[in-house]
Amino acid sequence: MSPVSLTPAQSHALLDILTHRETYTAEIELFKTPGIINSYVPIPGLRDISQDFWSKRIQPLIDDLAKANLSESYDKGSMGIRKTLATAVSALIEYPARGVLGGMPGREIKPDPNRVYDVNHQQDLVDAWREFMRQVVYGDLLDRLFEKAAQSDDLQAHNDLVIAAHQHIVVNLASLAHYVLVTSPKGQTLLSLVERTNKLIPYRIVRQTLKVGNAATMISGMTRLVLAKVSIGTLTNWIGWSSGADEGMNLLQTIIYTVLSWEIKELESRVSKLEKSKDCPSKQHLAAILAYTKLTRLDQEDYRVISKASSTSIVHSIISLAPSSPSTEFTAEGHKLLLEYLSIQLSIRDREHLILVLCKSNPDVLTAAIRDIMQIYDPILRDIHNAVDLSGTISDFERFVNDMIKTAKIPSTEGGSGTSTPTNNENGPKKPPGVEDFVRLFERHQGSCHVFLHQFCKKGDKSKELWLEYAKYAAKQFRRPEGVTGEGAGGFTATLNKLVNELNEEDRKVVLRQMDEYEEYLQKLNQKTKRRMESIVSINDGEQPKKPLKKGPGNFLFKWQELLDSTEITPAEATGGKVRSGKDTSVRAASGVGLDGEKRGGKLVSGIGEIVNGDGAKEVVEMPDVRKTVELLLPRFKEVLASREYLEKKDENDDGDDDDDDDDDDSDSFFEANEE
Repeated sequence: MSPVSLTPAQSHALLDILTHRETYTAEIELFKTPGIINSYVPIPGLRDISQDFWSKRIQPLIDDLAKANLSESYDKGSMGIRKTLATAVSALIEYPARGVLGGMPGREIKPDPNRVYDVNHQQDLVDAWREFMRQVVYGDLLDRLFEKAAQSDDLQAHNDLVIAAHQHIVVNLASLAHYVLVTSPKGQTLLSLVERTNKLIPYRIVRQTLKVGNAATMISGMTRLVLAKVSIGTLTNWIGWSSGADEGMNLLQTIIYTVLSWEIKELESRVSKLEKSKDCPSKQHLAAILAYTKLTRLDQEDYRVISKASSTSIVHSIISLAPSSPSTEFTAEGHKLLLEYLSIQLSIRDREHLILVLCKSNPDVLTAAIRDIMQIYDPILRDIHNAVDLSGTISDFERFVNDMIKTAKIPSTEGGSGTSTPTNNENGPKKPPGVEDFVRLFERHQGSCHVFLHQFCKKGDKSKELWLEYAKYAAKQFRRPEGVTGEGAGGFTATLNKLVNELNEEDRKVVLRQMDEYEEYLQKLNQKTKRRMESIVSINDGEQPKKPLKKGPGNFLFKWQELLDSTEITPAEATGGKVRSGKDTSVRAASGVGLDGEKRGGKLVSGIGEIVNGDGAKEVVEMPDVRKTVELLLPRFKEVLASREYLEKKDENDDGDDDDDDDDDDSDSFFEANEE
């Protein structure tokens, strides 16, 4: 059997498949397992962070959250905020992961000094972003950016390349924010959480504290403001009359506790209404459901296995195995109420355990961790305090958050509970916010960010040099070895060839076919992203849309949606039902229900993967089935990553490539001192 050599398109597709799956299923999702954080230690830390910080502060906190056994989407019948945010993080970080493995293409390309970039042209924004990143990785653009930022806070002081790349970032950030807060079913619930938290932050006191001229006094004041506890338990523990007595909560914990308690009250109100419903099943049924929420993760997983294998809902599995043997014969409405009851009780339990871990744990790991971080970053905070108007920065941040909340609220609909906010004019029809509204939001507030960066780069001294060195170190990780050119998987192509050639001929044919299908899928995503970017650019150029843009550009949105759509959800029927997925209409509808039981916001946005053909017809772009490829290659892919052999080869190629980088030859380099 002769070995195969993957084409650039195939290697590109395969690297995309493996990093997409590995990032979420093999990394992020495992954090719900107690003890998993231990496999990530030692974590390469900053120079002044001791190993004890990770082992005695961060590890216990993450492990406690895992032991809390927070609820699964399968049981709740919908996607929660944690699932939404976890998949979003995964969809974003898989891109730099691929960049580190394959490297940034274009090492051999020389910049064109005569190229002009137009921010009102879609292709110019894309080209500018690629050239921007290429010069960051292989050139001296980082030095020039820091230098120019120190001279002026005006974006227009930079060249066309930077301005166009900046606009590309703004559009993609707007697209992400719109998708998180508006398009995703849990967006308005998340927005409500942000709004409640924002109202509890004492901005005035924070600003006054940050105005203190002496840096040490300011840091001490902020630490006391956020972390100080005043209670009888605090006093008796300090005197020595008691040990481990409850010391109460600090400001940060009080905010967390208050917001979560508000949500618990809303959920308990729904429980009360449900129990009084005429269709509510017996107390035995409710008791069995409540008992299930208190089981361990492994015990609950056994119920899910039974549910999937027997084509019954999770509720039916719980009732059928309950020690009290309640009847499994209930009406469709009764079954629906039991599913809702389980979802509500799981939500209540989640919040109660978050309060226990974050606000009432003894010892208080969260407070201790934040105190340690404040001490570790004390020199940097002093430098920033002397360089930047932190009080003004907090004011800018408060204005941005308030503006974002106002922009993101979906107008109320009949039977819904969204808050009405016109997007065009006060007297006109009220429309849901579009992506263009978020672009304008970021454009309105980008100036405050530029002012902060200007002050930091102008007067930051040591901190500026530290972050510049960090940026260079990070950019270096994306370099391709000398001689590796073209597209595809770059420096990781040889490794992928090796993995594929280890397969037998039959499996290899399946994998090659799935690679080709997946690359075609990626090309369709590129087309869709291009069209959406063109729509945004046309609005910035003065063309007004007939209706708000519901979806923004960015292939990461499709990847994110695919992770949500592939989530398994309990069957809706008691028996004879099939396991649903996140893309089912009933699941999306359930995910859009707020804590009060009302639908949050307006009409559900579907068809994230639709693409318009030349004849005007819409074609749904769905990720092809690549499960066989994942099954065959993901375990070996993880082994390769764990062995770090590819990094050693990459480092060998880079050793002779940094003669122009003085920082790399400094034996006291911040990062060399901390590399594992």
